[in-house]
Amino acid sequence: MKEEVRSIQQAPTTESDSRRISGYAVVWNSPSRVLRDSGVAFVETIERGAITDELLAKSDVKCVFNHNKESLLARSNKGEGTLSLELDEVGLRYAFDAPHTVDGDKVLELVRRGDIAGSSFKFATIGGTGVRYYKEAGVLHRAVNRVDYIGDVSPVIDPAYIETSVEARSWEAPEEKMEEHEKTEQREEGLTESAHIVHRILLGL
Repeated sequence: MKEEVRSIQQAPTTESDSRRISGYAVVWNSPSRVLRDSGVAFVETIERGAITDELLAKSDVKCVFNHNKESLLARSNKGEGTLSLELDEVGLRYAFDAPHTVDGDKVLELVRRGDIAGSSFKFATIGGTGVRYYKEAGVLHRAVNRVDYIGDVSPVIDPAYIETSVEARSWEAPEEKMEEHEKTEQREEGLTESAHIVHRILLGL
């Protein structure tokens, strides 16, 4: 399982007389800029429904500062704990009361000052089956339609995914993912017509 990180440039917020911090770790269907990985250009979106209440209810999700696991701010373990996670029409919203710790006080002050520019989340899809590729107006798109794992949500100083941009980490090229998917299909039940179609899309045929 390979973890990936996505961020949005939508700063978390708090009220002046409160230690409550909230923000969005994911915004549905927000297209990235044109990205390049292994020489392949593509645009990515995370589709609404890719993250489910069932996944959140069985996950151990930490809220950490800048994806540093040593800077723990809150935690939701199987739906219980100090971190609130909510799915709505916008995306995945998180909220927590900043702890009275060095990291909690620091993040609270940075949010109040407007120095934290956005939020990120760490996730993974298993087996490459939670994504689909298609071409539109000559551009290859990667749509994430199922997330199998969420490791953390994180207020960040420098977002990697600026709502319409994304940083791809630990990715295989789309062609490689398709080859893996096709080999699996061949072993288990033979190459399907849909796999042929997707393969042809990726090759531009």
